Amino acid sequence: MNRAILVIDALGLGFFAIAGALRAQAAGLGFLPCLLLGVMTAVGGGSLRDVFSGRTPSVFERGEPYATAAAASATVFLLMLHFGVEARVASPIGVLVGFLMRLLSIRFGWRTRAVHSYDL
Repeated sequence: MNRAILVIDALGLGFFAIAGALRAQAAGLGFLPCLLLGVMTAVGGGSLRDVFSGRTPSVFERGEPYATAAAASATVFLLMLHFGVEARVASPIGVLVGFLMRLLSIRFGWRTRAVHSYDL
């Protein structure tokens, strides 16, 4: 059952990232706001799901590349739109990028590193 939930979550991450980016683009926003809204939509949806199920949101777990997968998904989608690819083609590819990145990060235990500030 846990495996099925992880797969559905990974798919939802890709769909929500694309949905947020597409809504922002339809509102006439630029690349960066579309990217940020795509990531926020995906991370927000996943966080709400986790909170309602009584778990710590994945995005708050140390080193979890949840938001990174959402950013990759939205970035691929928006770049494809920028270069003239139709949304009906770019959407499933963007979803697939987020889906695969999330599944691969779970399968291989990929982690992000903390950003450290250094005194100059």
